[in-house]
Amino acid sequence: MIVSDLATLSIVSEHRTARAISEVMGLEPTRSAERGEPTRSAVHGNTSPDRPATRAVASWSLDADEKAADPEDETGFRTLRLLLNQISTKTAQIAELKLDCDVSITWTGSSDSWQGGFVLDEDLLRDLGRLGIAIWGTVLLDDEAEEGDETEDEPADGWTRSRRGFAEAVEVALQLPNDGAGTPDAPPAR
Repeated sequence: MIVSDLATLSIVSEHRTARAISEVMGLEPTRSAERGEPTRSAVHGNTSPDRPATRAVASWSLDADEKAADPEDETGFRTLRLLLNQISTKTAQIAELKLDCDVSITWTGSSDSWQGGFVLDEDLLRDLGRLGIAIWGTVLLDDEAEEGDETEDEPADGWTRSRRGFAEAVEVALQLPNDGAGTPDAPPAR
């Protein structure tokens, strides 16, 4: 069963700025970065010839507010439903941005079972379909906390480690060159 989840609307552009995306959407992002800004790796001094030091694209992300999600929703899609409610009036803006931006939703669920099964009901599928954008989904096992994984601000549990890993994977993906069809190219072999 999905016991917690995280949903994010992501917009990536080679041509628009993150500020311009905010203006079209009429929303402030949870996080954003402009083309030409130093990458997170560069900020931490981790640069190499095969890793660009500046961002090739602008990125704009809106996370569903987990605290506002319905605690009674036991479907495993609490934050995805909340995100859809936040952007339900933005279909025209999303359609405009799709013309020259990569627009998608990422959803990560944390399961208390190795099988990680879930069910998308008709209403949720219909609402997702209205957006006309890709949905990238992952289900991870909410495993036991491991010693040494906790920080002062963030207790260690499987979901926390999974979110950290997912956020790092998204950051890497946003730095990859794009093949023009909206699919990031594979990273170079090391």
